[in-house]
Amino acid sequence: MTAAFDPKTCQGGTLTVLNQGGITHLDPARLYTSGGGNIPSLLFRTLTTRNRQPGDAGTKPAPDLATDLGTSSDGAKTWTYKLRDDIFFEDGTPITAADVKYGIERSFSPDLPGGAPYLRDWLADAASYQGPYKQPEGIRSIETPDEKTIVFKLSKPEGDFPFLATATQFAPVPKAKDSGVGYEAHPISSGPYMVEKYQPKKTLTLVRNPHWKNTGDTLRYACPDRIEVTSGLDAAVINQRLVTGAGADANAVTTDASVGPEQLAQLQPGSELAERVARGEFPATYYLAFNTRKAPFDDQKVREALSYAINRTSVVNSLGGTAVAGPSTTFLPPQKALGYHEYDYFPAGASGDAAKAKELLAAAGKSNLTIELAHENDDSNGLGPKAAAAVQEAFKQAGVTVKLTAIDSATYRDVTGKPATQPALSLQYWGAEVSVK
Repeated sequence: MTAAFDPKTCQGGTLTVLNQGGITHLDPARLYTSGGGNIPSLLFRTLTTRNRQPGDAGTKPAPDLATDLGTSSDGAKTWTYKLRDDIFFEDGTPITAADVKYGIERSFSPDLPGGAPYLRDWLADAASYQGPYKQPEGIRSIETPDEKTIVFKLSKPEGDFPFLATATQFAPVPKAKDSGVGYEAHPISSGPYMVEKYQPKKTLTLVRNPHWKNTGDTLRYACPDRIEVTSGLDAAVINQRLVTGAGADANAVTTDASVGPEQLAQLQPGSELAERVARGEFPATYYLAFNTRKAPFDDQKVREALSYAINRTSVVNSLGGTAVAGPSTTFLPPQKALGYHEYDYFPAGASGDAAKAKELLAAAGKSNLTIELAHENDDSNGLGPKAAAAVQEAFKQAGVTVKLTAIDSATYRDVTGKPATQPALSLQYWGAEVSVK
């Protein structure tokens, strides 16, 4: 029987991480929650963080750099946080409220896209702010009356601000160490580990931050002395290396590879491998993103037609089958903690309704339609060629010709998220914000 986990005795050694998708950015301003698995949260602490507990408790925020979840006033239009005393950067410099404010301000820079967009909408008089490189006077609605206090003035009441404060934009950045777009080559750590080596989408090596104290951070166990991440690997190669467990792979894990059919057969209850698998459902929904400002998706009937045409079964199969994915009819995944309610606006069945799709396209005067579908150039995130091919085949049954356009996964979010470069149709996914950091 496996001994119960004890964080007090887990210290030491090297953890090997084998991943498909690489960490394309390591700048906290450019990360949307914890892109690249949970690895960024080992480098960056934020005002609050996800409570690392099983079940519903894990969907709630917990204090991190701050002493509590914040104090609201003015009907939740003002939020005040007090910082802990025992928090330091990797060079031993104490973390201050000004460092947190500066980290937030630089996330507004157009040179550092990709982060969560809420602060621009929520902070009072911040919608036009362009970051400290162009506007060094900063955001007036973020106040730092002393080194341990930071106050946020919002344009309207926001009871969910403690959840937003888990985003990596709330990670402190020392202004003196900021090198703009080059900062991610060696971001300054506020967490238990710091960067020794980083090659985007290839390798990341983390070593201990000597100035992090576990007495002031009870949510991160920081067991290994060293973490070596290798990215860009094929899922089958990752799974085989984990199953074999030779050499350094004996202590290897993956944070993003899908378990294939061959491995699922070896994960029966009671097996050795079953004890090494963390099971759970990531609250994310994959979907077709229509740009309603571009033809033909400016026509509601076209959007409805393609929603009926989609073959959910074939898309699920392209992602690895029902053991790892399921059909969606709502944006909210089927989890009680997320407030899920069952409904289906387009009841086309598991295999789609090509006849209904053709009927709607005819009514819109769009028979024999040809469209383009943008997708990532690899399958590591479920937005790649396999899923795109399944969509292409489903639309073909409805008389729609689909031309596939592959975009490098490293720039996919930037390209598809900017109005100037946003394609008319693309594969996207939405993840519930309760999973941040």
